[in-house]
Amino acid sequence: MTRLKPVFLDEGLTSLELLPEAKRQGWSGLALKTCKGHSFALLAAAWARANGMRLALQDLTNPGFAAIHAALFAAHVPMVNGVEINSPQYTPDANAEWLPRLAGIFEPVDGLHRIDSPHTAGLGSTL
Repeated sequence: MTRLKPVFLDEGLTSLELLPEAKRQGWSGLALKTCKGHSFALLAAAWARANGMRLALQDLTNPGFAAIHAALFAAHVPMVNGVEINSPQYTPDANAEWLPRLAGIFEPVDGLHRIDSPHTAGLGSTL
């Protein structure tokens, strides 16, 4: 199957110890979720890159600050799809606090979320 389309391990990735087994089983890459923890996602991403696996980020229901975290992570770690979030569709009121300042994340244009300046949209006073 992976010769035809990439297949990503997502919810089944519950510990870093599973990474060698995922590669042995032939997964194309990892669908990371920052909601499982920043350090976990960062270590899994580094391992995957070192082992020739692709990365995707799918923090689908993360609203507000959690969605910002996911978007910033995807802005700095090479992903095949950037970040996939759907809180603007399902929980738009949870994102209201961040508008219009971070509208690129919470008001997708042509189906794409964007961060206008990922170097200034960190966790500090610029938010």
